[in-house]
Amino acid sequence: MKPNTPESELSPAVQQAISRYLDTKQTQQGNVNKMEEIIADMARCKNQKEEIDNLSEQSGGQWREAFLKMRGQVSDEMKAQQLQRLANQEMSRELGHLLLSLDIEKDRQEITCSGSGKALLDSHESALMAYAEQELRKALSAGLETLIRTVSLKRTALRYQQATVTLGGRLSDYEVSPDAVIFEEINQYLKDEMTRYKFDMAQEPVLAQLGVHRPETKFFSAKLASGGGRSMAFAALKRKEEQLGATAP
Repeated sequence: MKPNTPESELSPAVQQAISRYLDTKQTQQGNVNKMEEIIADMARCKNQKEEIDNLSEQSGGQWREAFLKMRGQVSDEMKAQQLQRLANQEMSRELGHLLLSLDIEKDRQEITCSGSGKALLDSHESALMAYAEQELRKALSAGLETLIRTVSLKRTALRYQQATVTLGGRLSDYEVSPDAVIFEEINQYLKDEMTRYKFDMAQEPVLAQLGVHRPETKFFSAKLASGGGRSMAFAALKRKEEQLGATAP
């Protein structure tokens, strides 16, 4: 199969649409990477907090048991253990506050990902449509003399047939549009052929960039991509930030 339109022969409008799509794709990937970093940070902090809480609970029980056994006599080792317990408790509080802060950051980044995700979907749709329209115009202008001849011939035959069936138009109930018959036949043929057709990406340099499916939009929320949804989400974020500031350690 002959390769389809190379990038060098694309119209300026199509090139611009593809360039915009590739830019939004890069932006979206950057936002996704940042979101994944936030999620990884949250997972790490959560594990650290759980480890410290478990250790603090175990050491606390052991310290109290030793304290009761020593009847209140506190050794230097017990003093050091108590200081460590207090330090662990403080660290746990700090990690808890950090988790809340990261959760707010995650919510904010989800709004960002949704905005850039919508831009990615819109730019992909525009680029694919622009390229498809150029390819269709190219195919139609390449020369359809054979098809035009056969369609004209079929129309002529159908008109003669209709004149016979309708007695020269007197029986209009039996009248059928020749064009409708021809277009339906062509349409059905194209549908059958398209069902079997598969794009050969080795011969599709432009489609290899665009893809024929909607691009992946990780962390995308249609609700957060809408104006109303974003306004509500930002208002919720502001409330979270105020609550976090009021409970800061």
